[in-house]
Amino acid sequence: MREDLKNALLNLGTPKIVSSFYCDPAIRRRSATDDERKARPTGRHADQREILVVLDGEYDILLEDRIYHISPGCAILIDAGEDHEEFPNVGYFCTILLPEHMVYHLSAANGEDYRMLYGIGNYRHCDPHRQKMLLDSWRKTCESGAKIEYLTELELLIQLHAAQLVQIYDTAVAYDGYNSEKRNRVRIRHVMEYIEDQCGRNCSIANLAKMAGCSRTSFIRNFRRIAGCSVLEYVNRQRLLRLKSLLKPSQQTDQPTPLKECAKELGFSSPQAFARWKKQHMPKE
Repeated sequence: MREDLKNALLNLGTPKIVSSFYCDPAIRRRSATDDERKARPTGRHADQREILVVLDGEYDILLEDRIYHISPGCAILIDAGEDHEEFPNVGYFCTILLPEHMVYHLSAANGEDYRMLYGIGNYRHCDPHRQKMLLDSWRKTCESGAKIEYLTELELLIQLHAAQLVQIYDTAVAYDGYNSEKRNRVRIRHVMEYIEDQCGRNCSIANLAKMAGCSRTSFIRNFRRIAGCSVLEYVNRQRLLRLKSLLKPSQQTDQPTPLKECAKELGFSSPQAFARWKKQHMPKE
């Protein structure tokens, strides 16, 4: 298995980029459906940037509300705070970019993990001079007639690819389609759509900020700036719209939805809490 991973790294070539801010045109991508979102819970909001290169296996991955079909040779670039799911049933080479160093490891598709950790201060091994040294070391290792320890050879190859991947990441981030303000607007729009759908259910600030991939303070500030109102005002607005719809007689029973069910539908903890809210916000007829 280790020999297979090394051969996969050797044959990596130029990775096909998959990310929320830049995507190789050859990669199929589409918006996720509601069923796919439920079947593919992300649960990941990494605090650091990650780069994963698929070495074997194929999989459809959910990243920032889009489905990408990944296969060997794809490099998945994940920005800090982005939603993404785990990578089952694929072998991959992972590089994690931390503030002062990076960590990388290989994982095999059968679940066997070959973890190798290297802390490189200030990304020193991404400098052109350091990369040239790695290339020279790799050539000498390959040309040596002496018996070479397998892990020594593999470690050099991993370091070389880690340096190249960071350069690829920096290039992709500089792509014209990447803009922090644009990303904030996209994330806030996703949150607004979620509030419209949920109408108060599971709409705590903490939950919504997690969805947006930012702190509570940043989320509150960005939401007011982009939506033009506070989170609570927007939730109440959507609740009122939904309530007016619920109070209309249904086609099946020719009766409005019972208030107890209205309270549950709008995310209130009790009918009493709903009644107080309705008295305060529902216009008197």
